[in-house]
Amino acid sequence: MDTNLPKETGSSVAADSTPSKPHFSARLARQVYAAYKNGSWKRSGERKAHVWAKKTYGIKPRTFYKMMKIIEYCGCFSDEKINRLGPEKCYILACRVEENGLDPSIEDLFNKPEISDKMTVKQLRRSPRKVSKPAKEPACGEALEPSFRGLMYAPINEQGVVFLFGMVCYDLKFRVESVQQPNPDCTAKRKIKDGKKSVKWQTVHIDFKYRSKKFSPDDSPNVDLIVCWVDDLPASKRTSYPEVLELKSAIKELSHTLPSGSAAGEGRSSP
Repeated sequence: MDTNLPKETGSSVAADSTPSKPHFSARLARQVYAAYKNGSWKRSGERKAHVWAKKTYGIKPRTFYKMMKIIEYCGCFSDEKINRLGPEKCYILACRVEENGLDPSIEDLFNKPEISDKMTVKQLRRSPRKVSKPAKEPACGEALEPSFRGLMYAPINEQGVVFLFGMVCYDLKFRVESVQQPNPDCTAKRKIKDGKKSVKWQTVHIDFKYRSKKFSPDDSPNVDLIVCWVDDLPASKRTSYPEVLELKSAIKELSHTLPSGSAAGEGRSSP
């Protein structure tokens, strides 16, 4: 790789001596970054790259590391802005962008309530490490045609399964006692006999999953029932796993009925 690239003005280098320490500038940082990325030093490891940077540009390892990160994550800034902010502010901004997975090509992301290039170095160091990201449009599952009691789309995660179970638990003869973390996710009473004179209720410990195959007996040893949206548990595990209640099938039977207790004169008895 050609290392005889033009040096920053004012940093004369003797033929047989290490270059004097250069003054930080955006031009020098971009020059070192381009030479590093276009050469074989990256594949040789950071230690050799540090030696190369020191011999060629008179840059210490820490300064070299800062330059790489600044151009990588603050490259959208103009040279004038990088020089005005200085290496310390640019480095902290670059670290925040890297930590939060932000798009470094969009300069507007640096102007947030939690972090801004208008802050001082001291304010930036005390700023939250997590910054707000642009809100994304929420994802939706498949459309329920017709909608089920106001629910227009199918669940796409475990939270949706919990919500749907709360809508239909009464119809499925459950009475929820508690919903908590950690496992089991829910404790409920299940109606197991509907006699004229007596009604029996069984305590069940429920684990919610979007797919039943995601259930792990080792993580939830005391679970009696798996409530899921999709039942894709392999047949070989049916005998050793808890009972599975697939809500996708259950709501098909309830789609043309009113919620239990909504009809006139129908009460809601508790166990």
